[in-house]
Amino acid sequence: EAAVPEPWCGTITNVATKTYASITECCSKQLSWIDSARCNATSLGGTIVGSAEWYVADYSTGKCVQDCDAVGTPVTCLQPGGLAESSTELFADAEACCESRLSYLNVGLCNATSNGATYTGSEEWIVDYENTRCVQDCDTTTATCVLPGGIIEDSSTKTYADAAACCAAKLSYLDTDLCESNSNPASNGTAKYFADIENGLCKLDQETATCPTGYTCSRATVGSGKLYDTETACCTASLPYIDSDLCVARTTGVTSEKWFLNDIADGGCVQDCNATAAAVPEPWCGTITDIG
Repeated sequence: EAAVPEPWCGTITNVATKTYASITECCSKQLSWIDSARCNATSLGGTIVGSAEWYVADYSTGKCVQDCDAVGTPVTCLQPGGLAESSTELFADAEACCESRLSYLNVGLCNATSNGATYTGSEEWIVDYENTRCVQDCDTTTATCVLPGGIIEDSSTKTYADAAACCAAKLSYLDTDLCESNSNPASNGTAKYFADIENGLCKLDQETATCPTGYTCSRATVGSGKLYDTETACCTASLPYIDSDLCVARTTGVTSEKWFLNDIADGGCVQDCNATAAAVPEPWCGTITDIG
């Protein structure tokens, strides 16, 4: 009887049918699994523009899209994915959708991709077992991404706030300072010492270009064994069969000034010293060749 036909008008054929005072109440009571805005629009015969909430339209894309057909309709629709099925679960934002429906993906990556943004990584730290170090979740070197390890795509990869935490958790068998040094591209070494058994001395973990005069420097590796803070500690613990003073002297590039048996037949001892260093040559100076 209305001047303009009302498409929502219908006839109750079953007198036992439950009735409601409003469309909204009817939708919420009888069609609660359908988005309320969509139910209202459908009931009133209007155009369905979607809720602009988020859902997964195609799992192979690894992202969430919005329940709408075109950008700007409604105004909050920026990443349209078409109208979702009425039974599809919708989410308030892309991040919530990613966490619920694409939880196997890196949430940050999924959220950025869903919003049409470029993801540069979290810059947190992950283990790089091959190079016995930790690297960052990022792919381009910046002031804060100092050691790019690529973008993490899955959610199963554990990340850490800094290299120290990553080293402690994932590379605990490695000297902590060595792991952190390996994880820092600006590092010149740990400045610790490790044994060189073949040559009977301890090497300094430092670049050869900045090696102190007299020392033997080399960057430590996972195979270098235990690292020590001082030459003496290294010599005592890792080369106990060598006289400690002699080991330290060889490590630092000096002579020990100690005396040793030169030749049993001659019955003489000589001193581990530099014969040419004195103003007058010292004939009693000699060189220890048997470090054992």
